[in-house]
Amino acid sequence: MFNQNSSSQSQGQQQTPSSQKANEVQTQQFPSTQSNFIKTGQIPTQNSQSATQQGQTIPTNFQISQNQASQLNKIGQNLNPVNFPIPQIQQVVQQASIQNVQSNLNNPQFPQPPQTKSMVNPQLQHQNQAQIHIQQQPLLEFQPVQNVQNNELKLKKDHLDQLERKSEELLRYIEDMNLKTSSLNQQRQQVLGRIQNLKKEIDAEEAKRKTLTQQLENQQQTLNSQQSELKVQFDEIQMERNELQTQLGMEVQRINQLTQEFRETVRSTNSDSSKQIQQRLDQLYEQNRKLKDELELQQESQLSNQNKEHQILRLQEIIESKERYKKQVDQESKVIQEEIDQYESQIQMRDQNINQLSFDLKQEEKKLKTLIQQVDSMKEQIKLNDDRIRLKSQQISQLEEKALSVFRNPGNRQQINELKQEVEHKDQMYDLEIRKKQDNITQSKIALGNNKKQQKEYEEAQRQLKIKQGKELQMKFKENFGQLEVCFLIDSTASMEPYKRQAQLCVKGSVKAIKVLTQRDTSWSTVCYVDTDILPRLGGKYKQFGFTKESEELERFIEQVQCTANRDLPEDVEGGMKQMLDNIPWQTRFRLAILICDCPCHGTKFHNYGRNGDYQPDADFTPTIERMIQQEIFFIGIIFTKHTIKMYEEIMKIYQRHGKEEYFILSDLSNISQDLQYEKLTEVLTFASSQATQTNVKTTRTFNQANAILKNEESKNSPASPVEALCKVDLKQGLNADNAVRETFKVFRLQMKEESFQEKMKAIQNIGVNDFSLIEENDWDCLRSKNAFAKGAMKAAFLMIKSKNMGSKNEFYVCKTPLNMQPYPNKESAIKECILHLVSQKWLRKYYKDLDEVASSTKQQYPQISYSDILLLQDANKKFWLAERFFEGNFIKYNNNWGFVNSSTDDINKLAQCFSYYTYFKSDYQYLICDIQGVGTCLTDPAICTKNNHKIDPTDMGEEGIGRYVVSFGAVKNSCTNILKALKIEI
Repeated sequence: MFNQNSSSQSQGQQQTPSSQKANEVQTQQFPSTQSNFIKTGQIPTQNSQSATQQGQTIPTNFQISQNQASQLNKIGQNLNPVNFPIPQIQQVVQQASIQNVQSNLNNPQFPQPPQTKSMVNPQLQHQNQAQIHIQQQPLLEFQPVQNVQNNELKLKKDHLDQLERKSEELLRYIEDMNLKTSSLNQQRQQVLGRIQNLKKEIDAEEAKRKTLTQQLENQQQTLNSQQSELKVQFDEIQMERNELQTQLGMEVQRINQLTQEFRETVRSTNSDSSKQIQQRLDQLYEQNRKLKDELELQQESQLSNQNKEHQILRLQEIIESKERYKKQVDQESKVIQEEIDQYESQIQMRDQNINQLSFDLKQEEKKLKTLIQQVDSMKEQIKLNDDRIRLKSQQISQLEEKALSVFRNPGNRQQINELKQEVEHKDQMYDLEIRKKQDNITQSKIALGNNKKQQKEYEEAQRQLKIKQGKELQMKFKENFGQLEVCFLIDSTASMEPYKRQAQLCVKGSVKAIKVLTQRDTSWSTVCYVDTDILPRLGGKYKQFGFTKESEELERFIEQVQCTANRDLPEDVEGGMKQMLDNIPWQTRFRLAILICDCPCHGTKFHNYGRNGDYQPDADFTPTIERMIQQEIFFIGIIFTKHTIKMYEEIMKIYQRHGKEEYFILSDLSNISQDLQYEKLTEVLTFASSQATQTNVKTTRTFNQANAILKNEESKNSPASPVEALCKVDLKQGLNADNAVRETFKVFRLQMKEESFQEKMKAIQNIGVNDFSLIEENDWDCLRSKNAFAKGAMKAAFLMIKSKNMGSKNEFYVCKTPLNMQPYPNKESAIKECILHLVSQKWLRKYYKDLDEVASSTKQQYPQISYSDILLLQDANKKFWLAERFFEGNFIKYNNNWGFVNSSTDDINKLAQCFSYYTYFKSDYQYLICDIQGVGTCLTDPAICTKNNHKIDPTDMGEEGIGRYVVSFGAVKNSCTNILKALKIEI
């Protein structure tokens, strides 16, 4: 430490070399230590206090050597300025440093002896002030170098180094915080950019929506104008037609009047001429001289008659021309009516397109709403981020204030450490949160990319799995419902030699015909019987050939059979039937037996030979026929000769007694040449196969008719659909005050909710009344028929028309009720009756949506078919009716729920067949929508078959209905290849 004694000795005496050397050593240590004091802004208060306590004075103005000055200059140059990132802190620190230095130099409590100069050069002091950036305490004046203890200086130096390092770390932390703040600002700018992009997308979507709305309005205006023009044209045509009918009626009346006048003229002329002739004859007898005059009169009379005949011919020609004109008018009226119907159909299609566009617009609005929600969510997120940034800024400001306070109180080391730990902890937590979010975003992006790829792979794998499952089901259905067994019972006695060849040709021709008509594969067998007296020579068993799919093998077997003579005319038909039933294994569902014989069976009950012509006159094969009925074998009888007629009549009576006459098919070939009989045999066998498989019957089945065999004529006479029944009614009389009543209905349009359809499309049994919405429309003033115009299998059909459309027959509606012709008591029961129709309507729209996605790229155009809208009508008694538009025309059945498939090659039939299979494929083979039918492009009254036979409707024929359709679908599969390929369905 410095003291007064050492100071006074240095004033008056010259220093020795040793003391100079010591001073130089001390001078080298002091500036470095003092520069650290200056750099950290700390004051060696302990030294000053100890010097004061010892009674020593600290000189403030003393001289330093040239070496010491150079050392101080080097120290000042080596001091690296520390710049604060915040200008305010930098300015405060610099000002504080300058003020403290000046105040310390001018402090009066430190005397300045004249004999000693300051060791700090003013120029060096001014230079160091510009470099110092943390100075908060007054600088001490330098003490004499020779009184400073080396050990204490070293400790101070170490302490200052530690503080310097901590200060540098704190500065680095501040720089890191600035970088993070900059990064957050960049993120904020990115988020704002995304918001701008989303706003642009929203504006684009809004513009698109406005464009669609404008297009819809324009189309609606165009349709309205076209409809007005069509109405005007129709009214003009109607007026012209009425005028033509009036003119035609007037011409007919005129012709009738002329004809009546002509007839009266002829009658009067004939009577007058006869009287004149009689008078003239009398005069001839009396006056021969007047003969010439009377002859002339007679000639004149004949000429007049010829002229009248000519007039008659001319009138007939006029009548014929009028008839031709009438036919022409009728044809033109028919053509005009067809054009009007086409216009009506086009209007309906446009209405459907408008509905579809409205639906698409709603979907776009939903997407727009979703985007707006996402934007709102992004705004909330941005707001949260702004709040976090604001919070971080506040934390940074607090930290800066704490740093300033710490810098102003350098002795508070514990506060610095706590502050540093707090900052590090918050920094770690914030970094951890940011890292987690970045990891989540990265993982989400990776997962999203992987998910898209995996989703495509998964969808393709599921599609292939579904196709494989479908092919397995097809094999199963083909095995259960796609096989047909035919057994030929052939009389192989000597008289049957000519017919054996016909049987061979029948087998050969029937294979392809049965496949084309029924899509069933046929197995063939035969039993060649003779009579009981020959049976022992054959080993007690007639020749037989078991079922085989190779028809050539059966042909070769029949050719090798030798025909044998017997002792009487009747043959052992019963023995052949028993052997067929007992020895040949029947395995399939569809079975046919065809009897080829020219003689009847034993038993006088079945022939006219008498007891002397039959050595088994009491035989009766009725129990054997009943066994065939029990096994549901279709029996085909062929009349080659008159000897078998009585036998077949008795067989028919057996089938009638059991109520199974549809299982017996009889065909008379006795009047056909033997060389052509095989062709008729082929036709009969083909018809019987379609009858057995019911592929020729269009009628919609109900599950209480599952085992019934219906004939195609029955389906024509008893249609299942009330619309089909109404199409068969003559509606020329229309509705009037005599056959109709006026009613005002409250009208609701029924629609299935989209979310319900998407959720339950593969589990149709879970669809209920709550899955449908009612859209209320204006009340209708209508004229409804008093009684049902027609009846279907399950519903009655009333005819209805709006009062304002009374003059048009094309505005009819069909109102449906239960068969008791009473309206539904509540809306729930009414909705249940039309669930299948509304579900099918949704499926058909989805079907066309998938087709349109492909058609847009391939430019393929498909006819637009649709299910008509269902209206729920509430009458004044709070009862409910179901109504839909009715279009007159040809009612077409495209398929049913029991294996019938229309074989037409027109586009609508292809679309209808593919639609049924599409619903089966897309529902994961859970159910099939079938019974596709309607007028033109408007479909109605669908049916459904479910895999598990849920019986959600009386038309649900379960898996058997599905299997029969899938097998029959093979008949039109090749013509539907393009549509199935577009739908990515393989069969």
